[in-house]
Amino acid sequence: MGPRRGRKRLRRKAFLGASGALPFAMGVPACVRAQSLLPMRVGIALDDQSKPVMWAKANGWFERAGLDVTTQTLTGGGAAIAAAVIGGSLDAGKSNTLELIAAHARGLPLTIIAPASVTGGFDRGAAMIVPTKSLLRTGRDLVGKTMGVTSLVTIQIIAVKAWIDATGGDSSAVRFVEVPSQASQAALESGRIDAACVLEPVLSTALASGSIKVLDYPYGAIAARFDGADYFTTLEWANKHRDALERFVRVNREANAYVTAHEAETNGVLAAASGIDPAILAKAAHPIRPAVAIPAALQPLIDAAAKYRFIPKTFPASELIFDSTSPPSR
Repeated sequence: MGPRRGRKRLRRKAFLGASGALPFAMGVPACVRAQSLLPMRVGIALDDQSKPVMWAKANGWFERAGLDVTTQTLTGGGAAIAAAVIGGSLDAGKSNTLELIAAHARGLPLTIIAPASVTGGFDRGAAMIVPTKSLLRTGRDLVGKTMGVTSLVTIQIIAVKAWIDATGGDSSAVRFVEVPSQASQAALESGRIDAACVLEPVLSTALASGSIKVLDYPYGAIAARFDGADYFTTLEWANKHRDALERFVRVNREANAYVTAHEAETNGVLAAASGIDPAILAKAAHPIRPAVAIPAALQPLIDAAAKYRFIPKTFPASELIFDSTSPPSR
C-alpha cells in the first residue's frame, strides 16, 4: 500500500471516527439529557422583568442546570398566571408582588421562590403621565380628577394613592379607571382621563411623541426599595420538587446578574418575542433585578396594601417566601 493510499485510509478512518461520534455527541446524549432533565412549566409576561428567564432559556442555561423549562405567556397578567399555577397547568410563574400578597391574604397556598424585579424611589420605569399642556402638579391637583391605571389591583394604584396623599391630595377623592397601558396616551390626548400611570416601554413611546410629559414617579411613596414582581409556585409543588426549584432559583439569580450587566446585549431576546422595537428597548429604563427574595423587600408593600384596604390586615413577609431549608410541610 502506497503512502498516498495509506493517508487516504487514515483520513477516512479519522472521518468515520469523527462522524461516528457526532450522532452520539449531538443525538444520543441530547436524548439522554432530555430524559434526565427535570421538567418545569413557567408562566411569564413579554416584559423586561421576564427577560432574564427568557435569556436563560434561549441560551441553554436551564438545560445545563438539569431543567427542561417551558415558558408560556398568558393574557391577563399575574392573576391569569396565578390561576394557572393553582389549577396545575403551570408549575410556577411571574406575577406582580401585590397579586401574591392578595392571594396569601385570601388563604391561597402560593409562595414566592425568586425575585423578578425591585422597585422604589429610584424607579424610572414607571411614571404618572399627563398631556404636555396639563397644569396638574401635585396630589392636591388630582382631587376630583380621573386617573388611568392598568388594573385596579396592582402596585401602580397603591403607589399612586400613596403619592397623592403624600403630596397634599386625598386619594379617596380621585376616580381610578382601568386603561391598558398601550391605550393610555390616546385616552389622555382625547381628554377621557386626566392622568395615567404606565410602565416601560409604553412610557418611552409616549414621551417620544412630544404630547405627553411625566407628572412624577410614584413608587417611592411606598418605600425607597421593595419587590415589584416575583416568581412563585404553590406550597405543594415547592415541597414535592425541591431539586427543580433549587435549580430554577440558581439560574434565575445568575440570569438576573448577567442581564443587569448586559442590558443592551440581552434586549434582542425580548424584542424578538414581543415585537417591541429594539430602539425603544435601548432607551427604556430597566428594572433592578435582585439576587434573592427577602422579607425586608416585601414588607413595605404588604403594609401599604393593608393601609389602602387591598388586604384585610398586614402580616409578616416571611410567611410569603418559601423556606427551602425547612422540612416539607404536610
